[in-house]
Amino acid sequence: MSYATETAMQIPTQISRKSLSWLFAIQVFILAPHFVTVPVWIAAVWLIVAVWRWQIFQGVWNYPNKLIKTCFVFVCFTGLILSLGVSFNLESMESLLVVGFILKLLEMKTRKDFVLLIFIALFILATQFIEFNHFPAAAYGFFCLVLLCTTLMQLYQSSRDTNVWKELRPSLFIILQAIPFMIILFLVIPRLGSFWAVPSPQKAKTGMTDSLSPGDISELIQSNELAFRVTFEGPVPRPEKLYWRGLVLSFFDGQRWSQEQEPGRRKFRALHQSQTDFGSRLTYVGQKTSYEVVVEPSGQSWLYVLAAPQIWSANVAVSNDLRVQAYGSVTQRLGYRITSMLDYRLEKLDDNELTRNLELPGSSNPKTRQLAREWLVETGSTEKMIEKLFSYYSKSFFYTLRPPASRKNTST
Repeated sequence: MSYATETAMQIPTQISRKSLSWLFAIQVFILAPHFVTVPVWIAAVWLIVAVWRWQIFQGVWNYPNKLIKTCFVFVCFTGLILSLGVSFNLESMESLLVVGFILKLLEMKTRKDFVLLIFIALFILATQFIEFNHFPAAAYGFFCLVLLCTTLMQLYQSSRDTNVWKELRPSLFIILQAIPFMIILFLVIPRLGSFWAVPSPQKAKTGMTDSLSPGDISELIQSNELAFRVTFEGPVPRPEKLYWRGLVLSFFDGQRWSQEQEPGRRKFRALHQSQTDFGSRLTYVGQKTSYEVVVEPSGQSWLYVLAAPQIWSANVAVSNDLRVQAYGSVTQRLGYRITSMLDYRLEKLDDNELTRNLELPGSSNPKTRQLAREWLVETGSTEKMIEKLFSYYSKSFFYTLRPPASRKNTST
């Protein structure tokens, strides 16, 4: 028997109580930033798995069999689909990675599995900088790196010393020694583009968002990223006719404008697959224009159209408020064909739609309400009041990328 084989046999493969405790601690610190962005139920999954793994170490419970592990995977995978939908964006991939890291704890039996978890933890630690890239996040990441190195060193030490600083000091010393080398590499090696920078639907840019709260916006960031391409079959319409309809924000809660909050069944019925069940709401006049739109991945379902659509391709649908919508999140380029009538007349809204578009929260925006009452008394009719409103709007407002932040009641 060779010396290498004898040495390997002498090295224990079991994980000590101390090493397992360090692993639990590092999981808490590594996963804490991700619990801000992933679905909240994942934290409960970690707690269940951690308790189960500790009971295994205590000899109270057994390792889960294949059926139980399959159930864990099925429940977590189903939860991700219900929480995030079927989309391959940054949030879903991050959540999948975190869930895999947590469930791997149940399969850990030997030091080899322990080391694998440490390597996965290093990768998850790096991914936190996709969302948090400020100095406090860097300091927190440095602290977690020290803990990771200490946890790995504890795996191969038999000391029972409870002095935490004494255990952290070797790892801290090693990492500090590596900093000069890191600085040299940072200065010498060319800095290439971000290969793994994944666009997030949560980022704020000039463009489309499914809600708008004017009081929360103090600065907008311009983006030159392409949103969609259009190819017209005939002449390009005049510039004043190129009003692209994307979203209709008709629901107001006193602070934030958003799309109409509809139950699932009513929302499905409001999507029209063909012109026959939609055209009765409109009277088309003038000439029509046909075109093809190719939208870039956005992670959202809304699309762009010239109102009012008359004919559209089968892979999209049209809502009651003249929006075009995909049947799922747009995670890759999507093309669709539309024929629009740029001149149209919308038939009278039914009572339910009229009520939904006129409803306001009970006690918000008191200054705006008072101003509306004064104008109605001053003008004597709603038509003249609307004219006064448009006149006020055209003279008193201007476009800016740095609007002042407003207080709770946005009187304008």
